Amino acid sequence: MHIGQVSTEVPLIQVLRYNAEIAEEISVSSVKELAGLITDSQMIYWIDVIGLNHLDTITEIGKLFDVHPLALEDIVNTEQRPKYEDYENFFFLTMKTMQVNGSLCHVDFQQLSIICGANFVITFQEKDNKLFSTIQKRLLNGASRARTRTSDFLVYLLSDSIVDSYFLVIEKFTDIVDEMEVAIIKGNKGTTIQQLQTVRRNFSSLLRQLFPLREALSRIDKKENNMIGEETRIYFRDVADHCIHLTDTVENLREILSGTMDVYLASINTKMNSVMKVLTVISTIFIPLGFLASIYGMNFKYFPELQWEYGYLYFWVLVLCTMGGMFFYFRKKKWM
Repeated sequence: MHIGQVSTEVPLIQVLRYNAEIAEEISVSSVKELAGLITDSQMIYWIDVIGLNHLDTITEIGKLFDVHPLALEDIVNTEQRPKYEDYENFFFLTMKTMQVNGSLCHVDFQQLSIICGANFVITFQEKDNKLFSTIQKRLLNGASRARTRTSDFLVYLLSDSIVDSYFLVIEKFTDIVDEMEVAIIKGNKGTTIQQLQTVRRNFSSLLRQLFPLREALSRIDKKENNMIGEETRIYFRDVADHCIHLTDTVENLREILSGTMDVYLASINTKMNSVMKVLTVISTIFIPLGFLASIYGMNFKYFPELQWEYGYLYFWVLVLCTMGGMFFYFRKKKWM
């Protein structure tokens, strides 16, 4: 059962077959046509399937290459966490590709599954994001070392390309965090707690992908697998190291963001305290004025100042002197 959004109406199957001498790219329209292409055991076949909602096509490909049903279930489940599994005639690796959308670096995750056999590599993508276009061009023009290597080296190139794309995502996140930090220090009102929380949630999503991917790549180095040569295993170890570096970087950025949020909340509290301080001073100044006004607002018949010629002027002089005295007292105490 497919879990995820429908990405393409028609399944796309691209085949790139190569060896040390030749390389060619072929588009096929059916699995039957694909079966007629993979007849040469001296060639390496890279089959790129785009669109995970086409269950019949994926099932037929699974039968053609004798893929275990459990691996097929993981392929069509777009919520599958990154993992690595060994099977009798192939190994299975799944991970997420990342693309950044929007000014707040909203990360769009896409499922990618890789099946590697003796002379074939099958990639299953939700949609074509052109992430592997450089690898395809280098294979076709003979500039890639994979032309003289086995299929496991192609898997290394694919996984390394994905992990390298993570660095671009992290770099954008770093710029966003730096901009937010500067804006908060300068008191820019454009940065809100919602924006900070959005970036923080993206960090959590990144870590949910990086931690299991780091574990999966480490298993490739630790487990014995006939499909992965010792020379290629060293390259996978390097990709795992890059993944560890990415994890540490994201964790550091999350800590910086947490500190930035603390500074933001502290600045809001400081502003609020300043407002409350001003309001308190104003209220305190007007308390004795209200007291005076209430006295002279009483309805007694005999009031000494009521018939006095300068009674009204006396009242305002008393009010202004009271206000001025309190004002200078507050300034002396540095309360305002």
